[in-house]
Amino acid sequence: DLRPWLKQVGWFVLMALFMSFFTRFDALLIRSFSPTLNFYFGDEPGFFQAGIYAQGYRLLDAALIFSLLMSTQLLPIFTKKITQKESNNELLWGVFRLILLVGLSVLLFSITHGKQILYLMYGSKWLGSISLGAFSYQVFLFLMVSFIPMAMIHIFGTYVTAEGNLKFLTYSALIALIVNIGLNIVLIPKFGALGA
Repeated sequence: DLRPWLKQVGWFVLMALFMSFFTRFDALLIRSFSPTLNFYFGDEPGFFQAGIYAQGYRLLDAALIFSLLMSTQLLPIFTKKITQKESNNELLWGVFRLILLVGLSVLLFSITHGKQILYLMYGSKWLGSISLGAFSYQVFLFLMVSFIPMAMIHIFGTYVTAEGNLKFLTYSALIALIVNIGLNIVLIPKFGALGA
């Protein structure tokens, strides 16, 4: 009987769908709801602000590869320990501390060297004007702060997946998606890319 297996796969597909929407809706909402920037004189402020957001998000996405690779290595270990009825606590909290250490190091590096990184990557496109550069740097810092909770989601989400509790994870992803969209609709019209 394939029905129990299909049910599990269905929950996994829904969870993956909600989580992918969660990270990809921001650019769409920024384009739709962004205010006009007083220091920008272009044609389309929404696309401009989505570009500023994308500059920082690109670096966040690259940083998240660390926790993503770690979580894929942990899944079989968590699963094996669960099937053998062994505790995952020591491993889980060890990885938590490692992610926290890496996350805080990335954040500190972003605070101290963020402007140089953005200038190195984007040059005059980033510098544009003093106010534009400051705004882009602020968006970048907020995105790098989100590295820590997003990396934690990779690790603890992998543990919950190994336990087979995909229903809980799917509902959590749906609630997070709804909250994210709601907050973006409120904050983006006021703050643009910084609100996202």
